[in-house]
Amino acid sequence: MKPIYLSFAFLGTLVVASASLNFRWLTESQHWLRAVISNESGSFNGDVVEKRIATQLLSARHEVHQAALKPDDALREWLGKRIENGTMGDLSSLTSAVQMQFPNYVRLAVCSLQSPSVEDLLQKAFEWGSQSEKSFTHQAIVASARSARLGFECVIVTGERLPDFQPGQLSRGHDNFYILCPLCHRGQACEVPPLMRSVTLECPQCHRPYVMLAVDTKGRYHHANEFLTGYAPPARFPAGITRLNEMLLIWNSVVQSIRYVLDDADGNEKNDAWQTAAETQKLGTGDCEDSSIYLADWLIARGFNARVALGHYAERGGHAWVIVQLDGETYLLECTNPEVNTSRPPLIKDVGSRYVPDCTFDREGFYSRKNSSVPWDGDYWSQAKWQRVIPTPDRTVAKAVADTAK
Repeated sequence: MKPIYLSFAFLGTLVVASASLNFRWLTESQHWLRAVISNESGSFNGDVVEKRIATQLLSARHEVHQAALKPDDALREWLGKRIENGTMGDLSSLTSAVQMQFPNYVRLAVCSLQSPSVEDLLQKAFEWGSQSEKSFTHQAIVASARSARLGFECVIVTGERLPDFQPGQLSRGHDNFYILCPLCHRGQACEVPPLMRSVTLECPQCHRPYVMLAVDTKGRYHHANEFLTGYAPPARFPAGITRLNEMLLIWNSVVQSIRYVLDDADGNEKNDAWQTAAETQKLGTGDCEDSSIYLADWLIARGFNARVALGHYAERGGHAWVIVQLDGETYLLECTNPEVNTSRPPLIKDVGSRYVPDCTFDREGFYSRKNSSVPWDGDYWSQAKWQRVIPTPDRTVAKAVADTAK
């Protein structure tokens, strides 16, 4: 026991000698001394302390009228492993590492707190939390007992994390979000102008569109392929009709029954909404994507391999049409011209030279051209030229980032 008494005496000497220089240092040193004597770290429970620190941050932000910070479990797990492995580094390097590993954070603050007692650690956390940024949304906390029973420490990371992208977020007015490109698997922050009624997201890394969203008649955003609901109007076809003639008959029915009307013909961009096939049939009007969705949905319901194509038609600019693959041939079906000859098979090689697609979609997914800079050659189906993306709204970015961090 003698060496221990000698150590206490030496520490006490230092405390007395420094008292006149820094009273706060004296107080904290006394706390350290009491913590070592009482062996408070022996009963330390990191999970409990982290919850108490989170409560302190909540109270601190509440006092300055700021929203509570949500826990980021993926960030907390990553931070804990980094500290456990001794690879935390200084605060500057840790901040850079967090930004690199979790790019969905647009702003960050990192602090490291040390104290001889848990209660003092909590007070420091409260003081730091009261100074945090109003825009911050999430936090991760890792608390631990220091070695040699010399008190406690915690690392707190707070920041503004962009919401994980889902179409419904746009419906609620969010215009900034974070999303992973499903083609190259790199993340990106995106901003959607509030008046955009249809949105195509193109990855700044691989330069390919990978998401197409549009607003329905109730103002809600959906993935483009979700407008293909499986609808087919009640119809009877002649016995023994060939598949080609059935396709032509359905095409003619849509062209003749739907009057082409621009959603934003009155100049109001807010009126530009996509309709389902059932809505278009009921209204009897629609623009190019509405009639194309109606036609493609009907054809798919009848077993045809059909897709809606979105792109450009000559000097008219943005346009939508339908493509069908049947018996080794590709047909291009234009839905907006009531004078089109629907009795003549519209082979792509005969009528498709002025139609240049950017993307297509069916009920199963969204298809993006792998290299849009290459001159268009009329091939709508080759896997070498098209990349299929299956929208997965239930897979959040938080989960994807967590998977990457492991």
